[in-house]
Amino acid sequence: MFKSLRIAKFRGIKEGEVPDLRQVSLFVGPNNSGKSTILDALLLANSVYSHNDPLGRSSLQILAERHNLPPYEITKPWRALWYAYEPSNEIKIGVVLTHGVEVAYRMEVDKRGLLELNTPPQGRLVVAAEGFGEAPPGQSFSAIDRSRGHGSAGSTGLPPLERLSYDIVLTYLRDLVLVDSEFRRNTKVEQLLWPQLISNRRDKLLTQMLRDVYGMDVENLTYTPSMKGNELVILLPKYSVRVDDLGDGARYFVRMLMVLSLLKDTTLLLEEPETAHHCRAQADITRWIVRSAKERNLQVLATTHSLETVDHFLAACTDSSVEFGLHHTELKDGVLTCRSVDRSDARVLMDMGVDPRCAP
Repeated sequence: MFKSLRIAKFRGIKEGEVPDLRQVSLFVGPNNSGKSTILDALLLANSVYSHNDPLGRSSLQILAERHNLPPYEITKPWRALWYAYEPSNEIKIGVVLTHGVEVAYRMEVDKRGLLELNTPPQGRLVVAAEGFGEAPPGQSFSAIDRSRGHGSAGSTGLPPLERLSYDIVLTYLRDLVLVDSEFRRNTKVEQLLWPQLISNRRDKLLTQMLRDVYGMDVENLTYTPSMKGNELVILLPKYSVRVDDLGDGARYFVRMLMVLSLLKDTTLLLEEPETAHHCRAQADITRWIVRSAKERNLQVLATTHSLETVDHFLAACTDSSVEFGLHHTELKDGVLTCRSVDRSDARVLMDMGVDPRCAP
């Protein structure tokens, strides 16, 4: 799992560090304080693996959707990704994972947008992501076998320590998934994920989640033909209802749970999970998120503007004995500061009536 994150010259962040990440980490702070950029930084690092999310989107495509960017062209780099819109700067993203594995990425225009993967202390692996160009002539190149998700370094292969580092990185970075506003509006979620759900009967878990959160007497779910194609339908004792006929909050919840039920041993990025939900539903949804994190070995990194969401995550993590971190972000003159407290200290603050979203 991720333990800390360093960011330099990326979007609005000139430099900064996010320490003490936990299995469930919740980011709070004012608007334009770097919360979303933290998620974006992990997406950019993920793009080195050219791995699509469950909806078939690459990380670069997601970044383009989130920030209204044109399709990426190697000769026209996205200036919006660089701090102060200056591509002559070098974007640096560093993550420290479990067991002390440290991985550093950098992106610079003078190498045609090359992303470099460093694995200290044994040296550097250079990985060129699809869409970012090839390794410069004369420079060593370690490519990713995208079909299996393994690295290679010519005929000699990777040293044991680098292989260990690489495998740990792949576990939590390659397969990470972001659930944000663009995801919530994606009408193809059910169509794309249903075959995966039904193949290993994860639809049973989705049925139980709907019963618990919304109190619906759900018997089953099915995919039926309609004038618009196939649609996901919830089967109740006396009638059925299309997921598309549910309210915005329920539709979003169904889509998020479909993704959640498929993830294992990876990272889930959540942007404002409270959107379109009543506080009572929020509490139940949060319990399911935390329960899934514990049972399926997920790390959850989420942003929020809601005090109720902070309280719900804190309560759910306490009840499930899951490590929780509350991180208050602030961005001033490009410098990101992030103050973190653990589960017990966060509870003391809440009990004292201190609003952690407005920390001085």
